[in-house]
Amino acid sequence: MAVGMLGGFIRSLRKIGWISNAAVWMNIVNFVICMVAAAHFAPYYPAITKSTLIQTIEPIKVFAGIPPDQYQQQSPGFAATFNAVNTMVYAYAGALLFVAFLSEMRHPLDFWKGMFLAQAFICLVYMFFGVFVYSFYGQYSANNIVNVVNPYGLQTAGNILRLLSGWIAIIMYFNIGMKTVYLEVFQAIFKFPSIVERKGRILWYLLGPCYWILAFVVAGAVPNLNGIVSLVGAVFMMNFTYTFPGMMYMSGIIHKAAELPGEGFNPATRETIRHDDGLKRWIRGYKKTWFRSTVAFIYVLLGLACCGMGTWAAIEGLIDVFGPGGTVAVSFGCPVPV
Repeated sequence: MAVGMLGGFIRSLRKIGWISNAAVWMNIVNFVICMVAAAHFAPYYPAITKSTLIQTIEPIKVFAGIPPDQYQQQSPGFAATFNAVNTMVYAYAGALLFVAFLSEMRHPLDFWKGMFLAQAFICLVYMFFGVFVYSFYGQYSANNIVNVVNPYGLQTAGNILRLLSGWIAIIMYFNIGMKTVYLEVFQAIFKFPSIVERKGRILWYLLGPCYWILAFVVAGAVPNLNGIVSLVGAVFMMNFTYTFPGMMYMSGIIHKAAELPGEGFNPATRETIRHDDGLKRWIRGYKKTWFRSTVAFIYVLLGLACCGMGTWAAIEGLIDVFGPGGTVAVSFGCPVPV
């Protein structure tokens, strides 16, 4: 939390791009450590029994399909399947904010090339890493995989690298996310001063601690990594990756098609000229783009459906984990809920 607060004082990422590059290689080294440990040593079982529904240590088993309920870590049945969806959404979570990195790049036109290369690299590395570790750990492969490896020396090395790369991710994602919230919400709606002004800088520095205090309270209230990851994935990541972009696309094409002669944006006065507004404008734009708009609307509905089912699955998982026969971790407790 303290590192996150200190990272909030950084207002631009232009001069620290090398740090993000270092974080990538820290993660690669961490993956290698986990794979070496998985290939040569048994899992550290207490990390599983203290944080999942698996309480009985059995021989390691791998499954090509959905594992039986007795091998599920978070919840049985259909909820277990959808909890996996809540986790997978993190692969593209935050796509809505990807373009925010444009303003932080020295050469913005390199953005699309960097994005495609990064996504290809991430898919290849993560897929290989996941399959490799699962082939050795089976049902004991968990989100907190670094805490599952043996011996303790490799586990410590992995945790150090994860801590360092996590700090870097905190600084970068907080900077982009909070800057977007400040510009699009506080400055645009609530008329906060610009971030380059003295009052704006002071407010920026105050928002950071408030954010991290809230994050600490939420993390302390839900001492289960799988549970909080699944819940956040369903409520926030699913919508910000699929639902909201679909809404924005549908709104954009409808408003573009609904333009009347003489309407548009005046760059001299920075004003948008419209001759009408309301429902009839939406109807006019929809009639001209009915096919694309309908597809986008269905896409939005599917995103909302995944959000609803994912939230249900995450809550069911938390009930199972903290209910009878689940973990002993408690909210705001002192024991480490590994």
